[in-house]
Amino acid sequence: MTTAEVALYLRISEASVYRLVRMKDIPASRVGRQLRFRRDMIDEWLSGEKVHNYRP
Repeated sequence: MTTAEVALYLRISEASVYRLVRMKDIPASRVGRQLRFRRDMIDEWLSGEKVHNYRP
């Protein structure tokens, strides 16, 4: 998922998504200079389950 798609999915602003990434609170990966998010990892993060290590 892209940053915009995650923002819509979570019903928050893109700026909030970027802030969560900077704080390393949300699982994200970089593809080149772009951020990408896996829906299954976002769902785990939302449910409070342990999420695998990630590096934005």
